[in-house]
Amino acid sequence: MTETPEEVRHITQLPIFIWSDVLLPYDTTLKSVHIDKPADRQLLADITFGERFFGVTNKQLTDKKTGLPYINGVGCIAALVESHTFAGGDSNIKMKGISRYRIARFVETDKPYPVAEIIHFHDIEDEPEKLESLTREACLLGQELMTKIFRALGEPTYEAPLMKPTNFDFFSFMMASLFSFDLSDHLKLLQAHSAEIRLEYGIGILKEMVSAVENNIERKKLLANFQNIKNDPNFG
Repeated sequence: MTETPEEVRHITQLPIFIWSDVLLPYDTTLKSVHIDKPADRQLLADITFGERFFGVTNKQLTDKKTGLPYINGVGCIAALVESHTFAGGDSNIKMKGISRYRIARFVETDKPYPVAEIIHFHDIEDEPEKLESLTREACLLGQELMTKIFRALGEPTYEAPLMKPTNFDFFSFMMASLFSFDLSDHLKLLQAHSAEIRLEYGIGILKEMVSAVENNIERKKLLANFQNIKNDPNFG
């Protein structure tokens, strides 16, 4: 069962940033975002000299009428890692995902962005043996997929290394960035309440990807996502 990292356990309220993408916990790849809306500029200014934590909610999980995230909706606590503000007021930032939360209620403030009371999100308990088995299956599929991809890219002697993760929660999220899952997949992983569910879902996607590499129609689209993966420090 996932535990809230110590660095954010004390957090009960968060400013909320509505994003078109999905931020996942454990992702070691920093996410780059361009900040240009006045409300988001103010949010950035307010957190820059504080703890630098804020909540990220995907815009698909917001009410179209109010623009606010749904109560009990899932988001990810983000840590601001880098920021660069331009003369015009826009900024480029880099953030990383820490852990998930649910929105309990919104707090009335004079801020132009939403502020929410949050509940830290915890997975249900899974059987370790089941997680170990699923993780090994996912790793074997990942190895098969990457070996076939590199051969299709013209490197027939390349054989992808077999990953051997020991943190099942970490790997159940990391699959999404390692193997280029799409936005809808990220949303499902974000909201899943157990590592077992995430691993089973990821295995299903990996099986589809393995089949796609062997399909001439789908191959070109799939391979385009993996041109630079050998340089990714997360792989291997």
